[in-house]
Amino acid sequence: MKKVLLIVLLISSFCLPSAGQMFVIDEQGKVYDGYGDDLSEELFRYRVINDRYPNDKKELLDFMLDKDRAKCVDSVYLSYFNERNNVFSKLIKKRRNTLTVSGDTCTFYIAKDRYTIRCVGGIADLLKYDTDQVRFWTSSRFYDRNGKYLWSLGDESPSLPKAINNLKKRFGYVVTMAPTFFYDSPLLDYGEDDILIEFRRPWTPPVMIPFTMTRNGDFSYDLSCLDGIQLYYNIYGKRLVPANRIGTITLEEAIDPDYLDTVKAYMEGFMAEHEEVGRMCLWELVLLKHPPVVPLPKISIFCDHIRTIAQQEGISFREAATKVKEIGYEGVDMNVLQALENSEEARILDSLGFRFACAIADIDYGAGEQPKKEERVMIALQYRRNYFDQLLLVPGLMPEGSSAEDMEAVRARIAAFVLKAREEGFPVLVEDYDNPRSPCYNTELLDSLFALSPKLGLVFDTGNFIFAGEDALESLAHLSEYIGHVHMKDRVSPTDMRCVPAVTGCVPIRQIVQTLVSEGYSGWLTVEQYGSLQMLADCRTAFDNVTKMLDESR
Repeated sequence: MKKVLLIVLLISSFCLPSAGQMFVIDEQGKVYDGYGDDLSEELFRYRVINDRYPNDKKELLDFMLDKDRAKCVDSVYLSYFNERNNVFSKLIKKRRNTLTVSGDTCTFYIAKDRYTIRCVGGIADLLKYDTDQVRFWTSSRFYDRNGKYLWSLGDESPSLPKAINNLKKRFGYVVTMAPTFFYDSPLLDYGEDDILIEFRRPWTPPVMIPFTMTRNGDFSYDLSCLDGIQLYYNIYGKRLVPANRIGTITLEEAIDPDYLDTVKAYMEGFMAEHEEVGRMCLWELVLLKHPPVVPLPKISIFCDHIRTIAQQEGISFREAATKVKEIGYEGVDMNVLQALENSEEARILDSLGFRFACAIADIDYGAGEQPKKEERVMIALQYRRNYFDQLLLVPGLMPEGSSAEDMEAVRARIAAFVLKAREEGFPVLVEDYDNPRSPCYNTELLDSLFALSPKLGLVFDTGNFIFAGEDALESLAHLSEYIGHVHMKDRVSPTDMRCVPAVTGCVPIRQIVQTLVSEGYSGWLTVEQYGSLQMLADCRTAFDNVTKMLDESR
């Protein structure tokens, strides 16, 4: 039993995700990520609580025994902890197993199995690798008047009162853009067999800093752990956008004083209730009192619309593009293959000062694998890298009579292309597409795509959810975390799907734009009105309407 438990303890280090600070190295020198309820976690816990790694094996063993003795009081797991400690005691006491510390790196070598466990740094270093895991390790810490850790209070890990938590709704807080995911696991009832389905949803956890208070009333916080981390300002409950990047802002000057006073009062009150505490430490959010100014979205147009203007007005493409630029449009959405094959149009747009808001690629995955088309698209993106920084993928339509397996195959092709494009530095988006045979037709289908490909983004088309019988505002709230680009499309009425200039039809575009701006969206709003018989006039009307809405939202 003991041998089996030891093997489990050792192998478990391979099974949990690593924060980039705990490693297991085999005898061939291969490095594995991982930490769990094993020796690597105990080493790192020692570092978190004592601000250093143990000097020798005895310090580590005493630390572990003290912890388990505190946890085992009247515990139903007493026999488990005793068995566990017996295994660890033998492992640590064996002479051939060595513990060495160099700077802020601790190494434990297990001679019999020729494994090395290595831990590097503490919570401040963890903040640079995996912000989400900081929450796991930053429970409140309490020490007695002699500096000894109080395990009983530490296990309580008291959370901050509402007076502090509510402040984050009044002020912005600081986050990183580190990729992190949380899981939803709804059970679907299929009669006798329940099926567990996991959906990975990205979120961006806030960064935290340590606060400390001593028995004599000294209160301090430390910002040095944020050195070298790119930070972003975020409003509570709102979407995060790259435009909220914090550059020259001095955090020490920006942190809200009411927040500091509230944290301090909470710590003073806790210590007054616990005379045995000589020092307490906790990690909490960074709240700002002066939010950075977020720029408003910019307005762009489809290159196809400029061609239509040229045809309808009987003028050249350059003349049509000049008129559109004079209206005030700053950007253009353009098919990436057309940008490569019809380079004259791209050069004209570039010379007139247009920015390329979004590349577009039609790849018909409903017809099967498309390696040649994918290769052409990637070549075009590489060639026009100075133009485009994101790609709208239009994946075609499902053939009539397609099965669920056919749809899954198309989703897999989309997900594979997303990975391929991102490896080359191009984010990929899909849009809610107004055709029932599209794999992106409605919210349900989009959810399935995002669950399979979490790095996929969304071009939110304001006028296509009504085509699918869905409420655009509800869809906006549901899908906001994925939005990287917006198409401004309006419709005549729920029964007349013809496009009209923005804010002149039945789509709640005003509310959509207000919501996007309030949530910090600062990307492109591309006017879309295919089928217009007076494209130049309609483009002017749409631009004026969208500009007025943006001005009202300031």
